[in-house]
Amino acid sequence: MVQQLLAILPVSPVGCEVLLRTGQYQGCRGVVAAVDAEDLAHPVVRVLLDRSGRRIAPFEVDLRVERAVLAAVSVGESLAVRASA
Repeated sequence: MVQQLLAILPVSPVGCEVLLRTGQYQGCRGVVAAVDAEDLAHPVVRVLLDRSGRRIAPFEVDLRVERAVLAAVSVGESLAVRASA
């Protein structure tokens, strides 16, 4: 039953805060903007903060193409807190 659930739920749902861990955008932070039902593990991420935590003009990175690894941001490191720092 768990495997069936994982097959239909995205790893990172839309709106989830993420940290790009590898690739060209390593260290940047953003939110999941879209998830393709055919590839739940590689969403489109709207990047909002650069590696230093500064706000930048938002842009989207399609992880189906970029294949960067991402991880959910913990509550203590939310974008709202970092962006206001």
